[in-house]
Amino acid sequence: MTRLDEIARACLREAGEALRVRGLTVAEQVPGEFPEHPADRAMVARGVEAMLHEAIQRAAPGSQLRVTVKAGPHAFMISIKAPGEGVDPAASEQAVPRAATEAAAAHGGRAWANGLPGRGITFYLTLPAASSGSAPAL
Repeated sequence: MTRLDEIARACLREAGEALRVRGLTVAEQVPGEFPEHPADRAMVARGVEAMLHEAIQRAAPGSQLRVTVKAGPHAFMISIKAPGEGVDPAASEQAVPRAATEAAAAHGGRAWANGLPGRGITFYLTLPAASSGSAPAL
């Protein structure tokens, strides 16, 4: 069992130097109490680390990343929003790191990105709740 809030916080700690070098700050929307999930912790952590690294690279220097972790009745979600260059909507799927896509798929979830040129990009990773056998939806 693992907690996605712990994964998000650990990834942010590990990315501290990269954040500092780019002059980035982080706004966390991570609840204090978070339910456990039967996900493979190492695999999900690799996916979140990859999304965070991609967000850091795409963020405008000196901007603020927003990291959000949510648990809904049907899905768990981590999102990372990076203001900056953005992405053409037609290329958003290619912006998602392979590790995130693999982690989500291995758990019956989904990884994707939304953004617009010049308006930033948001990366998402969802995992279905343990009691939910359906597609993830918050």
